[in-house]
Amino acid sequence: MSIGWPRRYRWRRSLLLATLALLLEGTLIGRVTRAGAEPDLAAHVVRARLPNEQPGPARRLGIHVWLPSGPVTGPLPPLVYAHGWGGRARENADLLRTLADQGFVVIGIDFPAPGFAGLDFRSELAGQRTRLLAEGEVRLQAGDIQAALDWLADTGRALLPGDRADRLDPHLAGVLGYSFGAAAAAEAASADRRIRAVLNLDGWLFGNPAAPVFSAPYMVITDSLDPPSAEALAADDPGRRAHAIQDAQDSDRQLRQLRSGGFAIEIPHATHGSFSGAGGDPEIRSVVSAYAAAFFARSLRGSGAEVSEATHPSPRIRFRAWPHSAEDATLFARPLATSAIMASSRRISR
Repeated sequence: MSIGWPRRYRWRRSLLLATLALLLEGTLIGRVTRAGAEPDLAAHVVRARLPNEQPGPARRLGIHVWLPSGPVTGPLPPLVYAHGWGGRARENADLLRTLADQGFVVIGIDFPAPGFAGLDFRSELAGQRTRLLAEGEVRLQAGDIQAALDWLADTGRALLPGDRADRLDPHLAGVLGYSFGAAAAAEAASADRRIRAVLNLDGWLFGNPAAPVFSAPYMVITDSLDPPSAEALAADDPGRRAHAIQDAQDSDRQLRQLRSGGFAIEIPHATHGSFSGAGGDPEIRSVVSAYAAAFFARSLRGSGAEVSEATHPSPRIRFRAWPHSAEDATLFARPLATSAIMASSRRISR
């Protein structure tokens, strides 16, 4: 025998619990939780649509903040985390806590639900439609990232402990994104000069493949940057062909961005979920934490942190680096020919 609410009242119970959850989240503002990887602060931010965005109602964002748990010297740069499709900021809570303890104020955003069901690559036509819809959603989420930085520089700063508020440097920010969130992170970096470093955790960079690269240092951690085969690009199966075309278009932007100054860390046979914090491989989580911490420390805190093959001892890693120079950034801002796009494409499991 089960004991519970009568069926006709269960919707009221769900509504009540959801309301209580929102109220409880609001009460976390200014309160230290310090429960493992849990955030230290939580809030909600409402922002209006910008002129370059799809028209619609105001955007309501969930904001979670992780603070350093120990003493920190020097400035405190902010890091903003953009979650994957259908995810939440806490999907990577362990990584965000680790980064905060390295001397950063870390913001995780809960984005509003996207305006379409999902990424559909069952055919070339479906893939084209998905790219158009995804580009609009990426612009919205990039605006959310900028709004979160605005909030931290003003209202959010007032909620921080005094020493943390005094050391916060909102004009020296980094962004990191998992899966779809990586595209939003890159888009925000293209539009906001406060963003000085971008970390991509196994994500496609939706957007104009011929768009100019951003000047911030860039790192991508993924399973493989190998191009799809010619067979995949010409496959009879429409879904396989559509995925290969998406990989090829994405690869153009990825490689141009890396060549303007960046790092690629490949972990063969890693699953896509391994990069969300929910994966079951502790070695991969350790690799991601080590490289993320070193990359942001080097890019934002001016430390001597080494970003190289020696950053993590795992024998599974393939490490590549491209030097950063203004000449490279100008060169690779130019779109490549279609044949070059196809030749330099890559595969990332979705």
